[in-house]
Amino acid sequence: QQVAQLDQRLVAVQESTQALEDGIYDQVQLAVKQGQALAEEQASLFMADELEAKRQLDQVAWMDSFMEDHMKNLPPPDYLNAWLLHAKVREDVNQLGRLQQARASAMLRLEGGLRLVTDDSKVYSSEAAGTMTAAPRPRGKSPPKTRFLLDG
Repeated sequence: QQVAQLDQRLVAVQESTQALEDGIYDQVQLAVKQGQALAEEQASLFMADELEAKRQLDQVAWMDSFMEDHMKNLPPPDYLNAWLLHAKVREDVNQLGRLQQARASAMLRLEGGLRLVTDDSKVYSSEAAGTMTAAPRPRGKSPPKTRFLLDG
């Protein structure tokens, strides 16, 4: 009979351990997916800013090349009028096309930890260094079961 009880406890521990591993894995996978989504979003925003800056540079280069053509083909008084209009348009384009303030990069870091709790007397928690520490816990009346809690 004692052997059967020990076998039952062993099975319970193995099932609890498997459930623990599955839960931790699910939480880690969720954090990884969220981190990837955030990184992709930020990369897209930076690429959009880069494309807009390049578009603005191309627009200014096109306007300047247009003015070079005017300089070659217009008489001086007409060129001077075109230059004054060009300067005004360029100022307007500069005001309208100004990029928003530089985006702050969200550097990702992992915060929180894991606590493994047994119903008999101990709490195990991970620390920043990745070690496990044990702390006494008041005794419960039920048989030892392990559950995990994610701190954050």
